[in-house]
Amino acid sequence: MKVGFAISGYFCYAYRYSLISGLSLSVYAQVGLVLLIALAAKNAILIIEFSQNKLNNDNASIEDAAVQGGSARFRVVNMTSWSFILGILPLVFASGAVGLKTLGVTLLGGLLSVLLIGSFFVPGYFALIHKMKARRSKKNLPNNKLSKNTLRESKCNEISLAEKKQMKSWLKQIAIFGVIFLIMSFAVDTWRTKDIDRQALPELQGLTINNEAIDLKALSFEQPILVYFWGTWCPVCSVVSPSVDTLSQYYPVYSIAMQSGDNETLTTYMATEEYQFKVINDDNNDIARSLGVQVTPLVMVIDQGELVSYTTGYVSLFGLWSRIAWASW
Repeated sequence: MKVGFAISGYFCYAYRYSLISGLSLSVYAQVGLVLLIALAAKNAILIIEFSQNKLNNDNASIEDAAVQGGSARFRVVNMTSWSFILGILPLVFASGAVGLKTLGVTLLGGLLSVLLIGSFFVPGYFALIHKMKARRSKKNLPNNKLSKNTLRESKCNEISLAEKKQMKSWLKQIAIFGVIFLIMSFAVDTWRTKDIDRQALPELQGLTINNEAIDLKALSFEQPILVYFWGTWCPVCSVVSPSVDTLSQYYPVYSIAMQSGDNETLTTYMATEEYQFKVINDDNNDIARSLGVQVTPLVMVIDQGELVSYTTGYVSLFGLWSRIAWASW
């Protein structure tokens, strides 16, 4: 839950800050988000660990354990958080590299949200979860005296039930993290492609590195096409490009190389990597700028002249296939 406060705090603060300075969700911001998750989890663990010890070793009530954990660790959490915030302020207000400024804004927004809001919710959630567990355990208590054999069987059943509950708990946690990951991915994709008009795409025309004239928007009226924005300098693209190349053997795939040199350089690169997909050289970012594309890799599916699907960052072969297959259905 505290991680959720950190991420929501980042998006609120970064969105307000981006309106002023034009910062975007770059690689630096993503590194800051990973760091925020670790810092928020660390602060929550400090509180919960102390409360759990009070509950188990000192036989304190659930409410007392939660209150003591929050009050005992309040100073530690504040000291570490405020010292970290003061340390990153030069990154936020200094002039210079935009990437470092983006990193500072990301950490500042998330840490302020964790410190001012999240710290007060952790003890409450600790008490709430333990009360729910206590109610469940009361319902499972036996109401009559049992024989030794029956008690032994009951104990074995309780162990198997405990294992099943633990398995269900793990599956539930996996499902929750999966949903959170999907929500975060959707939010990141929406943020990164906020400047792209999905209904009114501009004319997408260009020459491939083999001097073949291509009109992507016109081709999309024949069948859905996958357009892949990438660059030879992009490290994530080197992981996504093999999947794009595999997909190009079965579906119409067209790529746009951004700021990757002249046609000869791109031809040499394609031959070295043994890629077969078609490449339009956008060395000056004219096509990317007309669409509002600011990050790579970016994959979009265009059908009937409209953008029907898009994603940024790493995407697997199955993810690529599912997007183009869904548009072709």
